[in-house]
Amino acid sequence: MSIGLKTKNASIDCKDDDGPYSKTNDVFNEYVDFRYVGGLGNGLSFEAYLASNVDTFLDDRQMGLGFNKVFGSNLGISGYYGIHETDEDLFYSGADYDYFKVSANFYF
Repeated sequence: MSIGLKTKNASIDCKDDDGPYSKTNDVFNEYVDFRYVGGLGNGLSFEAYLASNVDTFLDDRQMGLGFNKVFGSNLGISGYYGIHETDEDLFYSGADYDYFKVSANFYF
């Protein structure tokens, strides 16, 4: 299990196609990251995580579950399902989404 702090700096440019409205924000966010990784044996591991914005704790959050399988000493495949949710009052409301990610990995 791990607990950490991560930062994200994003520049967001929003434009309205129907009018003259344009807004650009430079956003700096700090997240508290709770993560559990457990070995299941035979090169298979399980991961669960929760990352939440420090300023809007649990109103802006990311959660996910995943598996990682290592073949041999340096090849692997990962699959994750995650959810990102934000509070309606934040300027980037409507950014709620979920995702499924599959990746091939090379470890060295």
